[in-house]
Amino acid sequence: MSRDMKTRQNIVRRPGKVHHLSRYLTLIHPSVDATNRIVKGGCIIQEGVVLGGQCEIGDHCVLYAKCVIGYESRVGDLVFVANNAIVGARAKIGTGSFVGLNSVVLPYLEIGPWATVGAGSVVLKHVAPASAVSGN
Repeated sequence: MSRDMKTRQNIVRRPGKVHHLSRYLTLIHPSVDATNRIVKGGCIIQEGVVLGGQCEIGDHCVLYAKCVIGYESRVGDLVFVANNAIVGARAKIGTGSFVGLNSVVLPYLEIGPWATVGAGSVVLKHVAPASAVSGN
């Protein structure tokens, strides 16, 4: 787990100590249709993101511009999905994972918790927790 992610995780775990941080703002760009989707607290969803029907986005996720989250996909907490990445239908992205720029996760696959998918990768099979994959 990178130092940056560990810092974010520590900040998220502290809100009980500072009452004014007990609620997190979720920012969704106006171009994004979030109806019939579950988007939890503290998320940032940038312009041009496509959220498939009935997908679920966990707490404190960042979905960068023009990425696609497929139908009925589940994105765990503290996940980053980079620009132009595509997550296929019914895929599962584990807590703290990073999906790189222009990468593709095929439908029904699972990215384990704290895993990293490199930029431009095509994920053809499940990714083990806390591992890094690239290529295809």
